[in-house]
Amino acid sequence: MELNDLKRRMNKSLEEHSKDDFYRYALKDAIDYVQTKCHQDFKNSEGIITLPGGVKRAVVKLVKLAEQKPNVQAISISGAVSESYFSSSDYDVVKFDLKPYIKAVFF
Repeated sequence: MELNDLKRRMNKSLEEHSKDDFYRYALKDAIDYVQTKCHQDFKNSEGIITLPGGVKRAVVKLVKLAEQKPNVQAISISGAVSESYFSSSDYDVVKFDLKPYIKAVFF
């Protein structure tokens, strides 16, 4: 998954580059997370990481979660504007997306 693919999936402008550095690091961290969680590297025969659609969906959700302010459940401004931030249930959604891709590990 490349930066432009991430930005398309997040509905971000490809011409906007102010957050590209953040997205590069968050993308790398999210891919590392799914590789660890799923116990597989998702590399093809050429050694290139090729993520299935469900894993890409989980990566996008992880990057979106990384963008949000931590530990804030909700903000309401004069009742007109309301914002909600992630909770542990957001990670449960990511885990659900990854569930079909998790390989069993035996010790």
